[in-house]
Amino acid sequence: MSAKRVLSTWIVLDGAENASNYPQAGRLQSSDPRIHALYWRCVASFFAVAKCVGGEGLSFRLYTNSSGNMTKALPQVIELLSQAGVEIVGVPIKHVPPVGYYGRWRNQFYIIDIMASIAKETENASYLILDSDCLCLRPLAEVFALIEQKGAITMLTGEKPDAYINGLTREQMKTVFEEIGNTQLSLLPKYSGGELFAANLDTIRRMLPIAEDAWQSSLERHSSGKLKLNEEAHLLSFVYYMLGIEPGLANQFIKRLWTGIHFRNGQPDDSRLPIIHLPAEKRFGYVDLFKVITDSSSWFYREKDAVRWRHRLQRTMSIPRPSFLKMVREIGTYGIVRMRNMAKM
Repeated sequence: MSAKRVLSTWIVLDGAENASNYPQAGRLQSSDPRIHALYWRCVASFFAVAKCVGGEGLSFRLYTNSSGNMTKALPQVIELLSQAGVEIVGVPIKHVPPVGYYGRWRNQFYIIDIMASIAKETENASYLILDSDCLCLRPLAEVFALIEQKGAITMLTGEKPDAYINGLTREQMKTVFEEIGNTQLSLLPKYSGGELFAANLDTIRRMLPIAEDAWQSSLERHSSGKLKLNEEAHLLSFVYYMLGIEPGLANQFIKRLWTGIHFRNGQPDDSRLPIIHLPAEKRFGYVDLFKVITDSSSWFYREKDAVRWRHRLQRTMSIPRPSFLKMVREIGTYGIVRMRNMAKM
């Protein structure tokens, strides 16, 4: 019998006690309701697009620490999740680093809580868990087939050995890996992007104790002022290394596409990829897309030609690069923010 295929994303609604800064979300703290709304728009768009593009044979799932109080979501989001047939799974966040652990993303270790929840399941399944600011542009059958074949696949981001990646270079990662894992590395470890987590049930069960040990070791190292695993991609990279998982197999399916005014890396053939991660579009493209998916008379629902539909979606989300008007809009937004900040000084 074929394995169940689960496509999912997650959202943690931070309270004031565990708030932190997300660079792509602006200057607001993650506990601010406006930040919650920003991520709810991403979540709704994630599932709306996935359902239209290639939802056949997939189960949709949202992991959240707020399942008991979905009234915190935008009203339109609740309706869209219901229409897409999304299963909402409540998973409390337990892996929250202490204040001062690292300056950003205090909820990123939520992936360990999600892994622990999945490990309790009994049905044979493969899981593709993406950040909510990812879009699935094409069917995902090949992605899941490779997960089933390999047990897990990862995405490499290609940083140089001496480049700092959220507080660690790959050379420093080697030191941390060796000390936490009580092992010796002959080569520098690879850094796997945290926007994609893709594994089957058996592999997740093998990952979980390694992840828990790495988490505890990192907390102890923080208390001692030692280098540690600062964020979930550091931790997952360590887990992948310890299990000997072949790195970079997911790169054929996904790209981290930057579309900002200061940095752009789009290429004409990006649209061929099944998955695009759009971290710079949270306050721009996703705002526009949410307006479209909440309007039943919009092109999102009325356009029947698949090529034209995909073109409209890509243009809305600046794939592979932003339009001139979008860049003008972004420049204007940042200018307004700067003026407001200066007025507060």
